[in-house]
This record gives sequence, structure tokens and C-alpha cells, in this order.
Amino acid sequence: MDELLGLLDTLEASILDGKKVPFSDKVVINERLVLTILDRMRFAIKSDGGSVRSALGSPPTHSQVQTKPVQVHTQQQADPTEFEPPKHIRDHVSELIKKAEDDSEKIKAGANEYADYVLANLQLLITKMQTNLVKIERNITGGRKTIDDQKKKGDRHHRIIGATDEGL
Repeated sequence: MDELLGLLDTLEASILDGKKVPFSDKVVINERLVLTILDRMRFAIKSDGGSVRSALGSPPTHSQVQTKPVQVHTQQQADPTEFEPPKHIRDHVSELIKKAEDDSEKIKAGANEYADYVLANLQLLITKMQTNLVKIERNITGGRKTIDDQKKKGDRHHRIIGATDEGL
């Protein structure tokens, strides 16, 4: 008897723990688990039938007992078109979708503003770098010219010094 009550509790728990089907009072249950529990209940009733009958009251006659297979219907996947949500839920969902679309537009606008800001800063930085590179190029050109001028002065100075040495 205790085993049968335990199995009933297990069956009840598996139904309560089942996944709810949206917008309905139906539950998706584990078919194997329920069938196993039912088989164990049948076995417990057969093996301890006397105590079950005495707990229920007067024993039933053979004509009162009808045995028929128990059918357990499980729903693997709900057809979304089968369930039509109430109007207030549809309205609420529509409002949520509208709000989400508005929020996404605000986020896109903010992202575009940020991208424009970053690109403007990069453009300014590149312009400054280009100006600095032009100045560096001028400095290098000026430095080369100065080096060339000094080489020419040094060559002339060498020629003048060499010419005076020969006249001595």
C-alpha cells in the first residue's frame, strides 16, 4: 500500500514538473517515466491486491472490475497555430514589440553618432599626422641640402688649402 502511494506521489510530481504548453493548461510529460510508473502501480496492485481492496472498502466483484489499457497522450511539440492567445496578451506582445523596435532604432542612431565621432577624430588625427610628415620631409630635405652645402664648402676649402700647399 505504501509503495502504491509513493508511486502516486511520483506520478503527481512528474505531472507537476512537466513543461507547460504556452497559452493552455496542458503539460508535456516524459512518456517513458509515466508509463514506467503506471507499470509499477499495476504490479503493486497485483502483488498486494488484498490490502488495496481492503483500503478501498468492500472488494469488487469480477463483473465490477474492468481492465483496459491506459492511454497516455504526450505532446512532443505544440503546434503554434493551435493556440490563440487572448486579445490582451496579443496587445501586450504588440506593445513590447513596438517598444523593442523603438529601442533598437535609438540604439542604431546612437551607434551611428558614435561611429561618426570616432571617424571624425580619426580624420583629424590623420590630417595632423600628414602635416607632421610634410614638416619632417622638409626638415630632411633641408638637412640634406645643408650637408651637401657643407660638403661643397669643404671640397672648396680642401682645394684652396691644397693649392696653397703646392705653392710653398
